[in-house]
Amino acid sequence: MSHRILLGLFFCLGLTAAGISDTRYWKGIVEKHGPIPEAILEPEMSFEREYRELYPLSEQILTMLGLRRRARKGSIIKNCFSNQRVILGAIEMYNMDTNTMYYTLNPSDLADASSPLIKGGYLRSPIINADAKCVMRSYGNLAEEGVIYCEYHGATSDIQDELRALVGYKSKASSRERIGLLIILIVVMCSAMLLLVFRFFNSSGRTKRNVR
Repeated sequence: MSHRILLGLFFCLGLTAAGISDTRYWKGIVEKHGPIPEAILEPEMSFEREYRELYPLSEQILTMLGLRRRARKGSIIKNCFSNQRVILGAIEMYNMDTNTMYYTLNPSDLADASSPLIKGGYLRSPIINADAKCVMRSYGNLAEEGVIYCEYHGATSDIQDELRALVGYKSKASSRERIGLLIILIVVMCSAMLLLVFRFFNSSGRTKRNVR
């Protein structure tokens, strides 16, 4: 029993140490490279906005009430994030194989067949953007520590969450979406109650007339 307790304590300490390490890692990047791009902290097209555009209002309300899990099928943002991972992986392999380091992403290198990433086989083919508004950028030093993000969709959720936590950033879009759905829900409920009251008095009036 004591061995299990010790193992549990070591596991918790490991998680705590990992969290501190992540904070120091991101803090070091911000100190070196300046403020985190707004497109990472608050992208123009967020999961919340995409969800609103893809799914009917009734499903959004059920999701907000916790009666249905949020679906992500057909998500363009997920496809964009997948591209970001592929690009970062290609750059990491390039930097491992060559003496000429790749520090900052040049978006044209993702589509130009003569770019070092495609010509060298680090990208199997030109990157096809998930959306016409996608523009890939980098933050930090890609030869040491850095991230790939999209000007329209932001960075992957794990990176966004860690960077938001580092600077204490609260999502404006999420708050607006929740308030908007809450207002709609209140309006729908009030309308339903008024309809019930109207039917009740209407049926009462008919009953009185029939009795007479």
